[in-house]
Amino acid sequence: MARQYPNKPVCARPAGMPPSHESLADALGIQESMPPIRRQNRQSNRAEGSRHEEEAADFLRQQGYKILERNYRDRFGEIDIVAQEGPYLAFVEVKYRKDAKSGYPEEAVPAAKQRRIRHTASWYLYRHGLSDETPCRFDVVSILGGEITLIRDAF
Repeated sequence: MARQYPNKPVCARPAGMPPSHESLADALGIQESMPPIRRQNRQSNRAEGSRHEEEAADFLRQQGYKILERNYRDRFGEIDIVAQEGPYLAFVEVKYRKDAKSGYPEEAVPAAKQRRIRHTASWYLYRHGLSDETPCRFDVVSILGGEITLIRDAF
């Protein structure tokens, strides 16, 4: 039998507490015209991420890679760069850190992320009519400050 809940609120609003979010904002002195900080940071992070992915793509070209796609997305995940180096199809994850205070960039590709990238790569092969026997590799481009490191066959 489904549980019946009363139509009245479970807990009453304390005395003096404004009835809505708008008046709570007024009560706290928050102006409506203040920009949402999270959205700005997200957009800023995306712009910075795109800049570093472009930097990584240029670096890979200098290393002899042919860039096939950038930011390949499907329902399973995203791959920053899909490139070819010799006979290998390389699925490249780009990681950036301003400094090593919060760890090295390449450490930010945990097992769960690796699984998502592998699954996305399998889907990429299928969508492009490539066999499972296509020689593939998973590389990481680590950017720490201004130093770029390529880790071939990282996982």
